[in-house]
Amino acid sequence: MFPSVSTSASRVVADDARPPLVLVAVDMARHGGTEPGKSWAWACALARRYRLHVVTAPAVAERCRNEPPAAEWSWHVTRVAQPGSMGLRYYRDYARWCREATEVIRELVPRVKPVGLHHITLGSFRVLPRYDRCGVPYTIGPVGGGEATPRELLGTARLPWGPWLSELARPWLSNASAAVPGLRAVLRGSRLALGTSVETERILQRMGARRTGVDFPDCLPADVDPSRAQPAAVRAAELTRVRLIWSGRAVWWKAGQIAVEFLRRLRGAGVDAELEVFSYGHALDAWRRQMVAAGVEDRVRVSGFLPRAELLARFGRAHVFVYPTFHDSAATALLEAYAMGLPSLTVGLGGPAVVATGATGYNMRPTNLNTWIEGAVACVRGWQRAPATWVAASEAARVRAQEFGENHMNAMVDRWLPPEVFAR
Repeated sequence: MFPSVSTSASRVVADDARPPLVLVAVDMARHGGTEPGKSWAWACALARRYRLHVVTAPAVAERCRNEPPAAEWSWHVTRVAQPGSMGLRYYRDYARWCREATEVIRELVPRVKPVGLHHITLGSFRVLPRYDRCGVPYTIGPVGGGEATPRELLGTARLPWGPWLSELARPWLSNASAAVPGLRAVLRGSRLALGTSVETERILQRMGARRTGVDFPDCLPADVDPSRAQPAAVRAAELTRVRLIWSGRAVWWKAGQIAVEFLRRLRGAGVDAELEVFSYGHALDAWRRQMVAAGVEDRVRVSGFLPRAELLARFGRAHVFVYPTFHDSAATALLEAYAMGLPSLTVGLGGPAVVATGATGYNMRPTNLNTWIEGAVACVRGWQRAPATWVAASEAARVRAQEFGENHMNAMVDRWLPPEVFAR
């Protein structure tokens, strides 16, 4: 028998009409960022419709089970811990965890008699428990990881050899995963498989999923206060010197090098501009050298990550969020920038392609990054010539952020995961 941390049966109202649902979560956290936080929000949205039986790692259950509303959920833990470090070791540990999660579910299903099972982990599709052997209808997602830098962009992505080879291999690894018999059996048996982007949905289809969809599980955090941003009219009046921001981990596919080149080209086009970079990581030293070689080091201020409140304040004073990331599954930073009335420059890939629109800035998928930079420069110059167009983009960004507000996750669950999906 696998241990249950808390069955919480005494806390469930006897006439509770919600059907039971098994929820598999590798990681969750009420106040967590990125994937753990989004998994938590997704679980809370599911709890409106279902009585949850959460299968997870011991540390996750300990962290979450006393937080409202999770105190009313039932918790069933694996013996092995959740996977930790990234790389090949991560996938080895993840595979071990998935095997044990499968056994927990198989023992749980006859006792709970759930209407179905849902896999909530937002991580990669490359390792999954064998849900097809658990004897219950199941759905998967939203999962990400299928995004990759398009081959036509690699020649102009300004990547060193190591990262360039990694990006070249990324689609091959996804295609290789799609050919694994066990994974294909899991996807083929699912009632629904959701990807966080169109790119991941296509891979889920290649893996045999019969019904798929795209669900972007990012929500605008509740602590973002748009009223703290400078009024759009004030910022528009200051477009004589354009204030740019790039924020993210200093990894090459986040494209900080493209932001630096964009600044160089913008200055070369006669635009007075400055760039703030909030980052840390192994690529940052190379980007600093690039700034010096490009002659823009005096127009760039590099800082580590700021406290959220301060970063949001910077968003609320800037003119442009330069965010040409090549294959993010998510775009929480983009939503935060939009909430503060900050238009974006994105390359139309992955999660940002789901959120960004033509009205919220320059959001184009190019055939090469030189073409994208030229278009982005023209966009910023147009804002300078006609500040009212920047004000319109700022307002469109605010409106777009609110579409991913507190009711977004509930709407996604209502759309994709009503009880009927498990009965088909």
